Amino acid sequence: MPPDVAHDSRRLRLLLPPDLDAPAAARRALRDLHLGEQEENVVLLASELVTNAVVHAGLAPDQPIELAAACDGGQTRVEVRDGGHGFRPDAPTGGYGLHMVAAAAERWGIEYDGATCVWFELAPPPRCRRLL
Repeated sequence: MPPDVAHDSRRLRLLLPPDLDAPAAARRALRDLHLGEQEENVVLLASELVTNAVVHAGLAPDQPIELAAACDGGQTRVEVRDGGHGFRPDAPTGGYGLHMVAAAAERWGIEYDGATCVWFELAPPPRCRRLL
C-alpha cells in the first residue's frame, strides 16, 4: 500500500503501511513541512512513534498507521494513530522511544478511542539573549 498523503506547508496527514519502510516515509514527509528550528526533534520523535506502531501494534498489512502533524505559530503537534491492540505506557518494551518523547516534548499523551493515538507537542526553542 503506497503512502496516502495530504499536506500543505503547515499541515500533514499521511497513511502509512505498517512495514519497515513507514518510519522513513514519515521522515521524508515531515521534512516537507516548515518546522524551523524544531525540525530534527520533530522528525526524530515522530519516527520513534511510527516505529513503535510498526513493531508493537500487531497490525495487519491492510491496517494503516496515520501520521498527522501541524505547525502553527511555532508550536508543532504530531499524532501517530493505529488500530492495534493498544499498550500500557509503563509496560517494559525494551526501547527508549517514549522516554525520548517524554523528555523532549513540551506535552505528550496517549489517547484511546477505538484506536491508539500517541501525540506530542513541541514549542519553538527559546531565543538566547546576550546578557552583557
